[in-house]
Amino acid sequence: MIIHKVVKNDTLYNIAKKYGVSLSKIIEDNNIKNPDKLIVGQELYIPKSSATHTVRGGETLGRISNDVGVDKDYLYRLNPSLYGTEDIYPGQILNVLYQSPSMGAISVSGFATPKITERDLRASLPYLTYVSVYSHRFNQDGEIVCDFNQDMIISLANSYSVIPLMTLTNTNSSGNYSADVFASLTGNNTKNSVSAITEYAKKYGYSVVHIDFEMIPPDSADDYAEFLIFLRGSLKENNISLFVSVAPRYDDYSENIYTPINYGRLCSICDLVYLMSYEISKQGNTPHPTATTADLERALRYITSKCPASKISLGIPNYAYEYDKNGAYPISDEYAMSLALRKNAAIETDEESDTPYFSYVERNGRNTDIHTVHTDNFTSLSEKLSLIYDFGIMGVSIYPIDNFNPKIYLPLMRMYNILKR
Repeated sequence: MIIHKVVKNDTLYNIAKKYGVSLSKIIEDNNIKNPDKLIVGQELYIPKSSATHTVRGGETLGRISNDVGVDKDYLYRLNPSLYGTEDIYPGQILNVLYQSPSMGAISVSGFATPKITERDLRASLPYLTYVSVYSHRFNQDGEIVCDFNQDMIISLANSYSVIPLMTLTNTNSSGNYSADVFASLTGNNTKNSVSAITEYAKKYGYSVVHIDFEMIPPDSADDYAEFLIFLRGSLKENNISLFVSVAPRYDDYSENIYTPINYGRLCSICDLVYLMSYEISKQGNTPHPTATTADLERALRYITSKCPASKISLGIPNYAYEYDKNGAYPISDEYAMSLALRKNAAIETDEESDTPYFSYVERNGRNTDIHTVHTDNFTSLSEKLSLIYDFGIMGVSIYPIDNFNPKIYLPLMRMYNILKR
């Protein structure tokens, strides 16, 4: 994969000429909104394919797929600008072949929240093995409810050969994780909760239930384990798998406000664990990189000492953080790049973590506020994704997929084959 870092006085025309690739292809694959203005320090993906095809009048993507001998899903992955659709036009240049990935086959999960659009969902699905419907919860009447249109996600997932997950949280009506909700589902209420979850999964055709319980009191570890054991038994009788999210930790003694149950016990119960590495990003309001490779490596070193690598999926955050005097705020990568462009801010590299960031000053009369944005680029994401191979784990989970981000998917599909059902 060829990456170009923009320097002062670079133009897209000169970059395209330097690498011998189509100018329009660079613009499309990098989702560039203003081709006349680049950001110093920005990384650009250079789409050098083993083979390309120029669309002719009257051609369809299905016909091109048949002619070149690859499936449409493969063409979607090679051409993120298609956004997972068959919308093509005469003269458009499509990548139709890349060198085969050399780092093996992995599962890729993506978390879809109520904010997701059909466009972003379609764009992401070709790169996924699983898509999480995030999320379901129990209401005050003891009924399971979904926060958005799961029928649309299930239908589209099936059309792209992606397995939908029923993600259940212990959130309340305000969307906050709640120890009280957890208590209402476990202990003496475990049997009823498990029955309701199983019947709901069967009703909507889910083959996987994913439990994401957080803010569990430390003295409730046994209640949580008992709940998962009962749930696992009920689901297994109906050929439904159980996935569970866990927060990162680095040793046996580090405090964990999310899931007090130890990794080894939990892994012995479920089929797969999502290591919520993106939670590392939320620690503190002092500007710092978003879940660095070193952070992820520490978390993986610990969890693989307790759990089989084949049961672990590494969480990758699909967002940046903007810091100001009031705290930290998650923003999409696309918004971060547009912000750097508007503020004419050059992207720099944090030397310790080798991750990108930029700063700008907001002035309001005599007051000034320094804003710092930490994000990722192709290089930093490739380093994180390489940990899947280094530790031999099952795959990666991307949270959230609401804003389609080729910076994650392009290195992913160049490094690994993506498992499909």
